[in-house]
Amino acid sequence: MDGFVGLLGIGVDQAGKGGLMTGSSHLLMGLTEETFQGTGVFGTFPDAVINDLNMVEGEQNFHRFYIELVCDELLSGFAPRN
Repeated sequence: MDGFVGLLGIGVDQAGKGGLMTGSSHLLMGLTEETFQGTGVFGTFPDAVINDLNMVEGEQNFHRFYIELVCDELLSGFAPRN
């Protein structure tokens, strides 16, 4: 629920917008007019944040990729690897 409020707080208030919220955990969510399901996403969840829009959340594997990318680019390859 905090993530839903956070989306609005960072300006994600219409279809086609998305946001990344980080902290002790992290969320990658967006809003869409379409309802769909697919590999790599959770959702869509109708009316979860704004009536008549669907919320979609990125899969955790993407988050690992994003963190590794940031570490590689900003911390000179300090990303943990398997």
